[in-house]
Amino acid sequence: MAVAYAGIVVGLGESPELKDEVTVGGVAVSVVLERLGATMEHGVSRSRLSLYSQHFDRIDHNHDGVHSKTEFIEDGSYLNARSRRGIFVASDRNRDGEVSKAEYILNRIITDEAKKIVEALDLNEDGRILRTEFLQGTRQPLMSDELAASVYAAFDGNKDGEIVIPEYLRIWGAWARADGKSASLRIGSLIE
Repeated sequence: MAVAYAGIVVGLGESPELKDEVTVGGVAVSVVLERLGATMEHGVSRSRLSLYSQHFDRIDHNHDGVHSKTEFIEDGSYLNARSRRGIFVASDRNRDGEVSKAEYILNRIITDEAKKIVEALDLNEDGRILRTEFLQGTRQPLMSDELAASVYAAFDGNKDGEIVIPEYLRIWGAWARADGKSASLRIGSLIE
């Protein structure tokens, strides 16, 4: 499946090759995320970074500073193998088949914050965000009904009239990385 925005088609799990600023509803996705409350690496606490780092180290069984597919997917115990594979693909932004500590931590920062934001929009707490819930919860921060509707349409990748966490996270993750900067550039100084 592919998602198109700003004239760029991005296969899910791929990094976009950006030639233009990525937008939705005519607004840069970085602005949309900020309006929805995202602070990403700029808002993460030292204690949270330490927890992410400790978790990375526990999974790094051979202590080589990276997670291999075997360590993370096959030997992992978090969720199930399919979920771990999705997390691995989302984290391995440079597509080298390994997840560095910076890639892992950046993915955790982005994902945990995104989940917190979307869960606040789930007014009836059923694990699905209907269009009415999304519009009600984002109309004010996004500053327009039209933008809120455009953002909802982008998050509802399969166009079934509801957003579930996995489809939302795929789009949010792509938008959160739309600047194309590597994880080490974004958070390297925070984890050294």
